[in-house]
Amino acid sequence: MALHKSLSPFTEFTDLRPEIFAQAPYGSRKSLHNLLGPKHFKSFLRENNWPITHEIRKDLWRVLVSHGDKEFESSRNFYREQIDTLFRGKVQNFRPAFLSEPGIVVCDHGLKEVGVINLQRLLIVIEYAKPEIRFVPILYPLCAMFLHYHSVQDTFACVNRLLNQGNRFILQSELAVFASRYTILALLKKFKKKIFNKLRRRLGTAEAKMADVLANWYFWIFKNLPVPYLVRVMDCFLVEGQKMLARAALTILYLWYKQDAQQQQAATTTTTAIISTRTTRSSSAIALVGRTTVVDEEQQIGDISAEISAVASKVPISVQTFLDIGFSIRRFGNTFLYRKQRHYEAKFRNLVAKQRADKNARQVEERIYTPAFASQIIDEEVARELMGALPARFQLETPTSLFRLSEHGTSFVQFWTRLEEAEQSILIIRSTDNHIFGAYLSSSWTERKDIRERAKTRYFGTGESFVWRLDEELKLPVFYTWCEQTCDNFFMAASDKFMLIGSGGGDAIAIRDELVQGSSKPSTTFQSPELVPGGHFQIDELEVFGISSDNYSN
Repeated sequence: MALHKSLSPFTEFTDLRPEIFAQAPYGSRKSLHNLLGPKHFKSFLRENNWPITHEIRKDLWRVLVSHGDKEFESSRNFYREQIDTLFRGKVQNFRPAFLSEPGIVVCDHGLKEVGVINLQRLLIVIEYAKPEIRFVPILYPLCAMFLHYHSVQDTFACVNRLLNQGNRFILQSELAVFASRYTILALLKKFKKKIFNKLRRRLGTAEAKMADVLANWYFWIFKNLPVPYLVRVMDCFLVEGQKMLARAALTILYLWYKQDAQQQQAATTTTTAIISTRTTRSSSAIALVGRTTVVDEEQQIGDISAEISAVASKVPISVQTFLDIGFSIRRFGNTFLYRKQRHYEAKFRNLVAKQRADKNARQVEERIYTPAFASQIIDEEVARELMGALPARFQLETPTSLFRLSEHGTSFVQFWTRLEEAEQSILIIRSTDNHIFGAYLSSSWTERKDIRERAKTRYFGTGESFVWRLDEELKLPVFYTWCEQTCDNFFMAASDKFMLIGSGGGDAIAIRDELVQGSSKPSTTFQSPELVPGGHFQIDELEVFGISSDNYSN
């Protein structure tokens, strides 16, 4: 029972106001601060079904996320510094680029106007601080929910901590998100076989069709679930990670299954009554019950998806019962979840890369506002595709030609001399077999000369780097990007006589001695296959284009 007092809202961004409850049956703020770590957090969270207005929520999520984080305060300071600098210039007019991507959940769950404004700014700072993150569908509603209870600085520090822990908490790439629908399907088959079988009966045996129904499973949680349910799911998610979101998704599917069964039973009862009172029409009534309507596959998938979303929007059980159903799934460990996720990421890596290339082809005209660079290897369309794959802050100026093999020769001496001033660069290679491939390098090759750093590691560069190859069928580049949680970070290495790009397992691109020949092997840094058939190539033409950061500084 709440002891009502006139208290200010949790933050200036929300109308939610804290209420003070008699201690029983809820754990208190004092109890929260006395907990020792994740194991204690887990049981504490499961045992306490706090309302969304309980006063503990002033501290709860911040305490859960910041536990053991020595960088939490510096993250808060970083946000303040970036706000002071990023919004003095043109950046304040920008919208976070990732919001234009399809599949992004955009829902602020009732933030006030000032909250939405600060949410947009927060997302821009996150995008600036972590440019390697390309696709995070739940980032918008996740940040929005934090702003209901915490300051924008605390929200940034909390979300930054979650992002730093990779896929354990937040899926951060198109590949990971695409694979997750199959992971949920695998969990459904293992732990809720009756629901799996019902989906199969309605859609057929094709795994892809069943997975398509689950494609937007994170929408059910972060958009459709009523706020009291979402808040409690987030309580546990902030300690248990993706496993908690999977439990919530399976619970929603279970509720859909139960509702569907009830509706079928009601339909059967109605049909039986019709048959008993209108015997002359019995055959048609039976046919109505038994027939399988032939409908368009997409419509069928869309109908089931809409049914599940509707169940999530109007949960027919209490918050605690909702959680209890998810927690009742036994022997549900992270090992199986992560193993399945890795399996499906490997399985669909090339498919997602091709889908990305096709999507870029449709969107590139909207993103690029500057002429494409002129290459003797690739045409203007491919050049624009490469520019569209660059970090957004580098898409506003045409890259400049620095080196061309046919003009400047095969010597590494000349090569390094002409690349000396390039802060970032685009590499394009055409082999004598007419295979075209290359890379975007996010750091200057002059870092190879940093003796102190190279004594620690021969590799340098950042996760914004990528490799690519020109698909002969699509006539478009297919990109292979870095994914922090599953990939190595051997981006670039070089000396006076060699250049390596994307090592680990093998080098995605390796050229030694002279710019005459090289090799390409599967790379664990970019999870890329051989970029040329057979793994070896003779160089017919090679170009490098430079990108300067000067025009993008504050």
